[in-house]
Amino acid sequence: MIRIACIALALLTLTACAKDSFIVKDELPADVATLNKAEQDFIKRLDERETALEQQWDARNISQEAYTRIGKKISEDRARSQERRSRLNNQAERVTASKGDPKLTKQRREWKGQLGRTILYNKRDLTEVREEYLLIDDLLKTRLMETFETSLFFPTGAYQIKPENRSAVKEAFDPMIENILRFTEGYSDDEIVVAVLVKGYADEQNFTADSEVAKTLRAEIGANATREQLNAELSKRRASALTGILQEAMLARKPEFKKQDNKVKFTIVPVGRGEAYPNPNVTDYKRADERRRIVTVSWDVYPQLFD
Repeated sequence: MIRIACIALALLTLTACAKDSFIVKDELPADVATLNKAEQDFIKRLDERETALEQQWDARNISQEAYTRIGKKISEDRARSQERRSRLNNQAERVTASKGDPKLTKQRREWKGQLGRTILYNKRDLTEVREEYLLIDDLLKTRLMETFETSLFFPTGAYQIKPENRSAVKEAFDPMIENILRFTEGYSDDEIVVAVLVKGYADEQNFTADSEVAKTLRAEIGANATREQLNAELSKRRASALTGILQEAMLARKPEFKKQDNKVKFTIVPVGRGEAYPNPNVTDYKRADERRRIVTVSWDVYPQLFD
């Protein structure tokens, strides 16, 4: 009986040692160095993405909303990477500094266990965030915004599109819809949202008091409406008119999105920007300026986080 008990005790001891072998192994510093290198590479890629984002913005290939969203994510993930590295290196230094100190043998084992768990967490977190950038990297290589002069769609001072011009408007949207279709086909297994933003702009030209459009707008928003208010309403109605046609055009192409198995959700939002400057980088806009009489149509894609 005593012999059996001794054998059992020996087996338990061996099992416990095996269980702690990962925690106390000396290979952890190598794992730390590998992870630090991976984080440095990740930061370098973030810098490259930030440069690509600025190039997209300068070329007016991306909306301000998408530019802000992606820029914010890059900044947040850079901070997360720095936090991971700081936590990892602080724990590694503590383990290294306590090596050979008999008074800290037990404590050091706990510290190494904590370091091992941090390594596993950092590896998993870094892998997940890298996967998130697969979509963003594709967006940064894609034209995400088109700009149209309002004269292409609307007569002077009007916000309604003539029935005979609707086909031409749809044709103008076809290249953008084709880009969206091509892009989403690459993510047929993912649940994603395609957000389209239609923005109308106007310059600072006054309305003729007896013009039909001025009468109509004042009748609905107020007889004492200012020029700024009238232009804001005019740009909003133009954006809404184009949104309706864009929805029709995308609905007509719906069968072509069948590969996505209904995993793609679309949202199209019209916005009237009135006399706001379309491009904040331009400083020489004039009161009457055709560069301000435009409509921009932009799109963005992001994971569908919830219904």
